[in-house]
Amino acid sequence: MSKLKYFILIALFIFGSLKYGSSVRDVFTQNTNKVIASFLDIKKSIEEEVNKHLFQAKEIERLREENRFLK
Repeated sequence: MSKLKYFILIALFIFGSLKYGSSVRDVFTQNTNKVIASFLDIKKSIEEEVNKHLFQAKEIERLREENRFLK
């Protein structure tokens, strides 16, 4: 390619970036926010399930102690 073609290609790229850059950035930002929100929801539900399991294990131990005491 000649230097003129490279110059025109770069000029078109710069023009497109300036004209449509904010639209592209908005689309990526919205999608990124959705992914982050989904990740945080999954993380929260996993933490709740782990905490529920640990609470149940402690409750089972407490009830076993109570049963030993009552026997």
